[in-house]
Amino acid sequence: MLILGLLFTGTISHCLFELARHPDIQEQLYGDLKRALDKFAGNESSDEYYETIMNSISLLEAVIKETLRLYPPISMMSRICNTDGYRLGSLVLQKNDIVSIPTCKWRKNFVIYTSILFSIRCHSPEFRVLP
Repeated sequence: MLILGLLFTGTISHCLFELARHPDIQEQLYGDLKRALDKFAGNESSDEYYETIMNSISLLEAVIKETLRLYPPISMMSRICNTDGYRLGSLVLQKNDIVSIPTCKWRKNFVIYTSILFSIRCHSPEFRVLP
């Protein structure tokens, strides 16, 4: 539980940091939240309020996804090869070879993402690069 709490707190801190660095996105998100949630004044514990936050504010989802892209909660993924002779570029892997992938490197790949690091448009419904 402690680790989960630290990961969640770090994500929120990074999200607030990036919003402070990008006041235009912060203002747009504030407006979207205000418009969507004003009708729930005094009724914040309803299921509809929760559904609105979770499913109806696309910019909020984009900001969270972009924050997780820039500051992934895990720094490394490891995979074990299950086939002899698997080719990974010019490298030939054998069964049980371990491949470690640094998430901080491929998530900031400028070939996939634009040069603007805090690029909300990467997560908008009309621009999907990765699933």
